[in-house]
Amino acid sequence: MRSIRFISVLLLIPIFMSLQACGSGGGTSDTSGTLTVSTATVSDNGDGTSLVTVTATYIPPAGKTAQGVVISIVATSNFGYAQSVNPSLNSLSNSVIQSFSIPQQLGTSTQVVITASIGGMTSGVLAIVPKFTPTTLAVPISVVNYTVSDLAGTDKFINFTGGTAPFTVVSSVLADINSTIFDSFTLGGGTIRIRLLNSNVNSVASTATVTVSDAAGGSVPITVNYFK
Repeated sequence: MRSIRFISVLLLIPIFMSLQACGSGGGTSDTSGTLTVSTATVSDNGDGTSLVTVTATYIPPAGKTAQGVVISIVATSNFGYAQSVNPSLNSLSNSVIQSFSIPQQLGTSTQVVITASIGGMTSGVLAIVPKFTPTTLAVPISVVNYTVSDLAGTDKFINFTGGTAPFTVVSSVLADINSTIFDSFTLGGGTIRIRLLNSNVNSVASTATVTVSDAAGGSVPITVNYFK
C-alpha cells in the first residue's frame, strides 16, 4: 500500500505543476506584446518647474491580459534629474498616465527622456522643458514705517518677487538704516531685512530709501519712515 501511495503522489506533482504554468494568461511575467509611450505634454507650473506627462500603453499578445503587468517608467534630464515609478495595470485600462515635475533652468531649456519598459520591451520619448524666464523685479510693499517707540535693532522684513539672482540691497542712510538680503532664490524673489540702528532720541521724523537691485539691471526703491 505504501508503494501505491508514493506512486500516486509522484503522479500528482507534474499535474499540479502543469496547472500552475498554464493559468489564465497575463500577469507580470509577460514580456511580449506592444508597448508605446505617447508624445509628452509639457505645462508650466508657475513655480520654476514644468509638469511633463506621458501615457504608457501595453497591448498584450492574443489570449493574454494586461492586468497586473508592472510598467517601469523612468524620467531623466540632461541636468541630473532622475525619477522612476512602477505602476501596475488593472482590469479597467491597458494604459497608465504618469507625470513628472521637472525643474526649469535659467537661460536654457531642459531635455527630458521618459522611458517605459516591461521585461525586455522598451519605449521612450523626448520632451523639451522651456527655459525659466524671470519676471520683473517687484516689491509688493514699498513703504516701511517705524514708530516713535521702536528701539534700535528693530527689524522689518519685506518680500520681493521676480528678478534675476544675485540680488543686492543698499540703504541711503547707512548710519540709521541697515539693509541686507535675508534670503533669495535662484529663480527670483526673496526677503529683505531692514534694521533700525538708532533709537528715537529727538522724535525727528526722517526718511531713508532702501534700494533692491538684481543682476539684470532692475531696481526697486523702498521708502523707510523712522524717527531719530
